[in-house]
Amino acid sequence: MFTWYQDAESCYVYLSDVCFDSDDVMMDGSDPEWLKSFQSSKWFTRGWTLQELLAPGTVVFFDKNWMEFGTKESLEDQVISITGIRHLFNIEAASIAQRFSWASKRETTRIEDTAYCLMGIFGVNMPLLYVGSLPHSRPTLRYVHCAWKGISKLREMETSC
Repeated sequence: MFTWYQDAESCYVYLSDVCFDSDDVMMDGSDPEWLKSFQSSKWFTRGWTLQELLAPGTVVFFDKNWMEFGTKESLEDQVISITGIRHLFNIEAASIAQRFSWASKRETTRIEDTAYCLMGIFGVNMPLLYVGSLPHSRPTLRYVHCAWKGISKLREMETSC
């Protein structure tokens, strides 16, 4: 999926929990209501959306009424503030620990999704196979799951998983 997003000309992000009101844009430096809802959008907590944010060069944000209100570039400062990701346009410049920290703030519903969401940001490409019920897949998936949750040292992961 990461490569698919990377090859896309643009990625359109529909945020059903954000409502942009052009009349709400404050000139006094205070946060308008739409910006507050943007900052608290569920989109920034989901595992799969990490790829949607990082892989494409252009990300266009739409509110719940399909009104375009910005891009990854035009909202760069806000996106960095929300996610803590300073390498929005060059993830290769980020360390492995930084990449794991980005992922540790995201949630998925299936353990396989945890692994698949991480693969692209680490340059790993393999077919998606949902095999969590197979006994031999559990150690690998648990290892990735532990890494996802922010365990940083390899030895700690091996002993705790």
